[in-house]
Amino acid sequence: VFLGIYESAHLLVYIVLLSACSYIIRFCRWNWLLKKAGHRFDFGKGLLGYLAGFTFTSTPGKVGELLRIRYFSVLAVPSWVVVSAFIYERMLDLVVILILCGFALVTFQGRIQVLSFVIFIVLGIVFMVRNPMLLDRVMNMFRLNKFFSDLVTVFKSGVLGIELWSKWPDFLISLTLGLVAWTITSFSFV
Repeated sequence: VFLGIYESAHLLVYIVLLSACSYIIRFCRWNWLLKKAGHRFDFGKGLLGYLAGFTFTSTPGKVGELLRIRYFSVLAVPSWVVVSAFIYERMLDLVVILILCGFALVTFQGRIQVLSFVIFIVLGIVFMVRNPMLLDRVMNMFRLNKFFSDLVTVFKSGVLGIELWSKWPDFLISLTLGLVAWTITSFSFV
């Protein structure tokens, strides 16, 4: 694995620079989403809080990024807005990755399953945003267990908050920034 590492060490500089560009563009999307939600803060502190959220990015579904709640609460951003932006970003990232993989999916045998999964997740989130009573029913199912009740309450607030960015321009700007960021990451990988 490491035989050619010294010969390609110079590439690490480019990879780090490309990764940094990708993270900055993703933060710009995050910053834009929070500004659209009415929250303004120091760019540098916001960037540090955003990057610190990647500490636990290897958790399933990248849920560890919700650590940002702690950092953005100091910047007067409510936790439900952070959860909303997180869910919105992950949903758009699924669409972006599907677009970037589109050419490979043509020959991939499981393309219908991949496409169905992304459509199911996106439509499921949109359905929950448009039908908040469904989330109330789920909350009622867990009302006896405080932990799950609290978890569903936070999730409900996060999902309903996506309404803040439900207009087409919001979607297109967020999708474009995500596409640019993930294209840079893909190029870095290649």
